[in-house]
Amino acid sequence: MSALDMLEDGFPHGTVDGYTAGCRTNHCPAPIRCAVFKRRYDSDYGFRKRVDAGWTVEQIAAADAEAAAVALAAERAARDAQRQAERRARQAENSRAHRARKPGSGGAGKAWRPEELEQIRTMHAAGDSDADIAKALGRPVTSTRDRRDGLGLPRNPKRRVIRHGTRGGYDMGCRDDSCPVTPSCGTEGRTYYRELSAKHRRLRGEPVHSDRMTCRRGHELTPDNVFVKNDGRRRCATCRDMQNAAWNEKRRAAA
Repeated sequence: MSALDMLEDGFPHGTVDGYTAGCRTNHCPAPIRCAVFKRRYDSDYGFRKRVDAGWTVEQIAAADAEAAAVALAAERAARDAQRQAERRARQAENSRAHRARKPGSGGAGKAWRPEELEQIRTMHAAGDSDADIAKALGRPVTSTRDRRDGLGLPRNPKRRVIRHGTRGGYDMGCRDDSCPVTPSCGTEGRTYYRELSAKHRRLRGEPVHSDRMTCRRGHELTPDNVFVKNDGRRRCATCRDMQNAAWNEKRRAAA
């Protein structure tokens, strides 16, 4: 049989007869090449039973593809299960190492004493945060937080430090007469934003109403009590002298 005969439509590609007729190369157009078909027919009992039962080469190729997909899925599942088992083993090992940590190593392994628990309750009631309580007890913040959760106490937000008598204190909410410093945060904040508004008006070329007769502390702005800074703004000389005197007194006290 010539090679031209194997190109005819009726040639039995993908069969034992095709192999016997001379189709033994990789150019076989069947889903299972004749050479592979012949080798599997001779060595694979299950394959031979399918062929003898009348399965076509297309049906056998489809069954092979389905079996390969099932095997691939099983392999992936086994690999994922192995990875999960290894992860659980590492977690268990880390947990055992954590429980075996000696007391006193960073404060995490020490048992909590009743007086420490009482101190947590007291400081929490006073509004202290987890970081404040941990610092006072010499414990890690995470361990202190877990113990506070175990006591059923809600989390206190981190307290902000208000610098009274400043614009920052005004921004943080100190705006009424309860400020313990003179001038108060409200006075400093309102003065700052009033001057900022005037600055923006000057930049926009708008008129600025700066004809006040007294300063923010109530001092009369007479020609003798006013000096002009380098930025062109007027300042109260009495306030300046009071501030300088306060600074000098602070330096003498520090010395």
